[in-house]
Amino acid sequence: MEKRKVRLISFILCVFLLAGTFVFISPVNLRAEAVDISAESSSVIIMESIGSDNLTVTNSSFIRFSDTEVYYNMPLGYEAIFAKLYGNTLYVLGNNGSLSVNLYNIDSAGLIGSYSIGISPYSIKYLTIDSGGNIYIVEYNSPTVISRYQNGSLVYSYDIGSEIDLIDSTGGSFYIVMGSTLLYGGSGGDVGGFDTYNLKYSPALFLNDYSYISSNGYYVVLSGDEYLMYAGGVIPNKACTFLNDKQHFYAYNGKLYAHFTYDAVSIGTTWLDDFYSYSVEGNFMAVNSNGIILKENGRLVFYTHKPYVPEEPEVESSSSESNTQAPDIFDGCVFIENSITVSEFYKTHGVKVFTENGSEASGNIKTGMFVTIDGVDYPIALKGDVNGTGTVNSSDMSALQQHLIGKSLLSGANKTSADLNRDGALDTYDLYLLSKLIS
Repeated sequence: MEKRKVRLISFILCVFLLAGTFVFISPVNLRAEAVDISAESSSVIIMESIGSDNLTVTNSSFIRFSDTEVYYNMPLGYEAIFAKLYGNTLYVLGNNGSLSVNLYNIDSAGLIGSYSIGISPYSIKYLTIDSGGNIYIVEYNSPTVISRYQNGSLVYSYDIGSEIDLIDSTGGSFYIVMGSTLLYGGSGGDVGGFDTYNLKYSPALFLNDYSYISSNGYYVVLSGDEYLMYAGGVIPNKACTFLNDKQHFYAYNGKLYAHFTYDAVSIGTTWLDDFYSYSVEGNFMAVNSNGIILKENGRLVFYTHKPYVPEEPEVESSSSESNTQAPDIFDGCVFIENSITVSEFYKTHGVKVFTENGSEASGNIKTGMFVTIDGVDYPIALKGDVNGTGTVNSSDMSALQQHLIGKSLLSGANKTSADLNRDGALDTYDLYLLSKLIS
């Protein structure tokens, strides 16, 4: 209770402090010529703002750049699966057969430390790094156990007794989520002595000691009792960037802005009445407070954010057909982000769905069903539904793992459904995103 009071007082002080420092500056226009930051077809692991500069880690390199030039693009020499930045030190976890931990100085792009943890990257369900360099891991075969490693050595393995749904670390705090229960304490501390908090909203990502983004996209503040922050509220960090698997957010001058991946539609719900979003055309890869990264012709391209232009209200058409939207075509498939029913798909797109044997489908959409558009048959790929059951669960994880180790290769719509970041390749980052989708 005392700790909650301290957090509430800290939050109030932070609000007044930051509210006094914000100066309104309109977001800048998209540049006429975008900055090409990578010639490689890569997945983006993280994208951070470093003042007006940007740091991006892909699955094969890390890159520092501004809105006009690339300072360096350094090949890693291994497959990166997770990264986190603390100060000038970048931690990159990679797949070298076993899990490797590599430390870089972001100013010089120099390697300043490296060691291995003797576990397979394919066995990892959740992992995170705290500011002290502690690596926390939860494995698939022991989902109730959290292990902490320091400099490659196991410090402890603690069995919490309940299946873990999320681990995360921000600043000096470490968080463990199990259903509606949150365990939290200082980084590097004894998990057995952590405090307990009952949650109303399921977290997707923690921002700092007193706030997080929920799995349904809410910005939630922990202060005695959880509540939602609205537009115009002070964001804890003027340059913070946060996301979950469906929505991408950034903070700018004391307000929170958001847009969706791929379909890029306006959020339009009451809790974001005053927020704005803008349409992103192309293969969206990452966002931070400075801008966005798209993939264009296999290259990663950076654009600064568009300015806010209020949208004109839509005029409803008397024709029901004109209100339908064209389905999202990706990799020769109709790609569907979220589970929907066949009837919902028809209402949205005006297209009937058929089973693999050609009969008209019903119930929930599944990978492997198909639609016919302008005389062309397109298989359906439901995001994460790798095995075509219509639900996303651990069996889909197993199917993707079998593909990655070469035991049972995926093809067609099943392969496309496993490409969660839609970069045209299946790798351990897709496996990581699939685990987040299941949680």
